This record gives sequence, structure tokens and C-alpha cells, in this order.
Amino acid sequence: VLDLGCGAGAVAAAFAARGFRVTGVDRSATLLEAAARAAAEAGVEVELLQADFRAFSRPAAFDLACSLNASFAYFDDATHRRLLKSLRGALRGGGSLVLDTLGEGRAAWSGDAGVHEIGGARYSVLRAFDESRGVLREEWTVERGGQPETFLCEQRLFTAAELTALAEEAGFADVRVWSTLDGTGPYDARSLRLVLLAKRPSRAV
Repeated sequence: VLDLGCGAGAVAAAFAARGFRVTGVDRSATLLEAAARAAAEAGVEVELLQADFRAFSRPAAFDLACSLNASFAYFDDATHRRLLKSLRGALRGGGSLVLDTLGEGRAAWSGDAGVHEIGGARYSVLRAFDESRGVLREEWTVERGGQPETFLCEQRLFTAAELTALAEEAGFADVRVWSTLDGTGPYDARSLRLVLLAKRPSRAV
């Protein structure tokens, strides 16, 4: 299993606990340290690599590649195309891809509006959706010890049709979309989550 953008390692450790050989890739040394602790606490082994996943390459090495918790869609569409082709290349024939991104419903979502406190830090978020680019812009303000910091990020909100087309262009087949990771929730334009499942064909296409 390849966990691309593995973060603090909860998913990677869970896969390993079920008997899978897991490789987790993330560019954050701090998060990889947390992932190593998560694996140790679970009593499992996980290969953890510090890398920008846009540059990660290990051809035909995995049966499952996943990018979860909305870690995929922070780039321009040319980069998204390259990433999908790289993920296809990382899979063996018949292997599966799971992409977990933000759904279109996030454009108007305000479920976490206001000021919140987590672990002694206060945070708030302002959002704006650029419909012309299909991009959600977020401005996060985090205050620790009276010192506020502001972080800006932009994330692509794909429609189901757009993400499906990109996956098929990259050579994936049997592409399906859901609004839940368990594959039971149908997707529509109000969904907060877009989960894509696809296969690398056993034969070259």
C-alpha cells in the first residue's frame, strides 16, 4: 500500500495492522515523526519517506495507492495530471487507486465557521470560492500564546466529471465516485467529500 501524503500516519498504521506492507510518503519531517510514533504504538512496521510526493516514483510497486484527507488537490491541473499518471505507474496491473478530496459542497460550506480552540490554540477560517478557476481559497488564523499567525491555501474543488476525466486520461479504468470512503454514499454537487476509486488495467491501454 502506498499512502501518499500520509501525514501523522494513522491510516498507514491501520493498514499495517491489517497485515499490509505500507509505504507512507510526506514532505513534513514533523508529521513523519508523528507517523513513526503511531506505527510504534501500534506495534507495526511502516516504511516512511520524506519527499514531495510530486517527485515520488516507484514503478509497479503497489497494489493500492491512496491519497486521503484532502491532500491531493493543491496544485494546478497540469500537476494533477502528472500526479495521476505517476500514481498509475506506481501500481501493478489490476491495482486500485483511492483519492479522497473535497466535494463541491465545500464551496458554500460554513460548518466550522467561528473561532475554535484545539490543544491550547485558537483558530478561525475565512473561505472564498473562485468559480472561474474552481478553487477554494482559505485563510486560517491560528493564535498560540497571544501571537496570531495567518496561513493561506488554495485547493481545487473538482466536479465528479472533471476528476473522472483526469483519471481516465491518466490511464485508469472502472472509475467510480462516492461521497464516503466506504463506497455507500452517492455523490452529488452538495457533497462535502469526493472519493474516487479507479483501477489500473491488468493490460496496457
